[in-house]
Amino acid sequence: MKLYLKRMCAYAVDLLITAVVLNIFLFSYQVFQLDPQMAVKGNYMLLCAVLSILFLFIYIPTKQNGQTIGKMLFHLRVVNTNGQKRTWFQSFLRECVLKFSFIVFLIPMDIVYTIMESIRQRKFIICIGHDALLNTEVLGG
Repeated sequence: MKLYLKRMCAYAVDLLITAVVLNIFLFSYQVFQLDPQMAVKGNYMLLCAVLSILFLFIYIPTKQNGQTIGKMLFHLRVVNTNGQKRTWFQSFLRECVLKFSFIVFLIPMDIVYTIMESIRQRKFIICIGHDALLNTEVLGG
């Protein structure tokens, strides 16, 4: 399977896991908000949602050599191009901020970056902008 197809599938798995986890906690939050005496527990559900996202997309990739659950399933991992170990902050930027928060901006940026790099190298290559920005690359296994 091509690397970029594996990357898209891994991203879809991560997105699905995120959607399921967030929906469970948000549903619980809404149920607890129905009763004013249980509103505090609803706030705990929101805190649990944030903590689970941090666990899934910062702790796991940092401890598992750049692998989220989706990347584990498709035998992919993210490494620094300079050979150093990925940091917590780098995992946060790559997995939470750039991939999930700014996905609307990343797709056009990736298309423009691919065109520019293909012209510069005089052959067609697919480049992912957030990897270039953070000096990371995804390796397939």
